[in-house]
Amino acid sequence: MNEFLKLILSELRGAVGIAAAAVILCVIGIFAAAYIYDRVHKGTKKFPLGRAAAISALAGWTAAVLFLTVLRPQFGGGMNLHLFRAWREAWNSFSFQNWSNVLLNVAMFVPLGVLLPLTAKVFRRQSAAYGVFLLSTLSIELLQLILSNGLFDVDDIFANFIGAAVGYGAAMAVITVVGKDEAERTDSARTDFTRMNAALYAAVPVLTLAALASIFAVYYIKPYGNLSCAPVYKVDVGDVFWEVDCKLSDDASDVPIYRARSYDKDACVAVGAEFFRSLGIGQERLDTVFYDNFVWMSDHIAASMEIHYADGSRVIRIWSGEAVEVNRETAEKALRAYGIYIPDGASFSASDEGTYTFELERSGDGGRAGYLRAKFVLVDGEVRVGDVRDCFCDYAYTGDAGIISSAEAFSRMKKGEFDGGIFESNAPKTARIVSCSLSYETDTKGFFQPVWVFEVSLDGKDAFKIEIPALA
Repeated sequence: MNEFLKLILSELRGAVGIAAAAVILCVIGIFAAAYIYDRVHKGTKKFPLGRAAAISALAGWTAAVLFLTVLRPQFGGGMNLHLFRAWREAWNSFSFQNWSNVLLNVAMFVPLGVLLPLTAKVFRRQSAAYGVFLLSTLSIELLQLILSNGLFDVDDIFANFIGAAVGYGAAMAVITVVGKDEAERTDSARTDFTRMNAALYAAVPVLTLAALASIFAVYYIKPYGNLSCAPVYKVDVGDVFWEVDCKLSDDASDVPIYRARSYDKDACVAVGAEFFRSLGIGQERLDTVFYDNFVWMSDHIAASMEIHYADGSRVIRIWSGEAVEVNRETAEKALRAYGIYIPDGASFSASDEGTYTFELERSGDGGRAGYLRAKFVLVDGEVRVGDVRDCFCDYAYTGDAGIISSAEAFSRMKKGEFDGGIFESNAPKTARIVSCSLSYETDTKGFFQPVWVFEVSLDGKDAFKIEIPALA
């Protein structure tokens, strides 16, 4: 089972216990209130049992939500003031976990919208109900901020409010139809008016479901997948002074698009098992965990590995020891010891940080290409592999596609249209473009999409990479 789904289910089990305790306490109070009510009115008025049941359910929901959002320990501190950031991150990754984070925040507040108009008629007025919805979600976010237990997130406020509005619309549509009196049932004009009101209430849940369905339909219809490097909000770069030390072209062109060989769970496990056999570790000693995008395997002693479904790329962490410089022959020999082979024709280079890179560009109709980055360590006088990111993947040519020019990509960067969290944390005064090159990244459908890669130095510090999706 997906590890994130396991986490959700475990948290829901805890919330159910809290909710049940709150409902039981509320029911006890209701029985006492019903007894007193009956004694006061001496049986002349019926106790509003339906309203009491709604209040009990609402108490259970409140307890569960407070447990999930405020009471249980979680990573805290900080704020997200970028509306729709979570939605764009879910779109870019198109993973179960990210979409679950968004949609669970919507679903969590649906019960509030359903139950609130059942507790008191005043909340059947849209303004009163919507005011409670907004106050409820805003209070939770402020509590998380004050207690440093969670993140103050405008996306959560939006998602919670939409969820409550969906529940309210569905409940009021039913209440409007079911609650007709005899005069309305026999008066065709009033019946038509009632149906129109019910349709207006139902419009919110219907349109919300249609919008969500459209998002997923668009994703599955479009020819290529999404890139994780795509921007999720517009970065504030208004005060940054830009310098360019490389040549940028205004010429757009067509470039080849490739598709990676994808892997299923069994194939990923087979790749991982083969690697660990090279370490003398049998599969029975491995802990295997299945995530959205990759399989993680480890013996918790010698090594760990991630194998990605989209393209079979691997992230490997093995051994610890003193970092050592190597030449190409030594590097390839150390890699071969663990069943890692470099394709013929790959280039070899070293960085100042002790990372060694093999790289081979894709060309023709297919083959094996990409890059591998590794660090090497000295263990008992022998050179061995440290951390490895092996992105040599099998690929096939699928066709050509138009891309934007490097000058257009830089123009987008200057407008803040890039993944620029580092700009927010550093607030630079100057940004110098050291180099620009066209590269490829694997998208969520397993295609290698072109991206413009800029090396950028902020305020004269070491350069880092910013990627701009290149498809026109």
